[in-house]
Amino acid sequence: MKGGPQQQPQQQPQQQQQQQFEQLQTLQQWLQQQPAAATAAAATAAAATATAAAATAAATATAAAATTLAACSSPDVQTQQQINQQLVLLLLKPLLQQQQQQQQQQQQQVQQQQQQQQQQTAASPPGAQDKPQGSLLLQQLQQLQQKRQQQHQQQQQQQHQQQQQQQQLMHLLLPLAARQAVQLYGHLTIYTSTRS
Repeated sequence: MKGGPQQQPQQQPQQQQQQQFEQLQTLQQWLQQQPAAATAAAATAAAATATAAAATAAATATAAAATTLAACSSPDVQTQQQINQQLVLLLLKPLLQQQQQQQQQQQQQVQQQQQQQQQQTAASPPGAQDKPQGSLLLQQLQQLQQKRQQQHQQQQQQQHQQQQQQQQLMHLLLPLAARQAVQLYGHLTIYTSTRS
């Protein structure tokens, strides 16, 4: 009689961890099977990093939510809504941080390029237009500035495209993460009710 109750606390965490691991696997497989998310992630390397960050965030969020939900034996409707909101916030937090870091890096690059252009224009000799050699130097400087402006515009366009693709990917992941969070919450509530 004493052997049975002592083994149950050791078996229950193992079963809970196994169920959490299986649920995380189904979440990753389900996200990979979505055609819209797959095409958006394959568009650029930035979108691929965003999907990887979202997958890891989903894993950590679901694991944290599983531990908190397992402690609740009889949750009501308000606690369900709060837990679902926390899950969505945990899923989106790394993506938002990554976008903020990318925007800061882009702004720093633009400022550095502007400073370099100002330094080059200030370094050009003032009376170079009156001399033939000075006019050649000015033409070369102007050509270099035009090339750099073109490169800068191309970089801005690429960064803008990457931001749009990341925003589209976030819009795709939002409903998927919310649905999966609700499904996971339902499975865990059933599991906790059977435990009690």
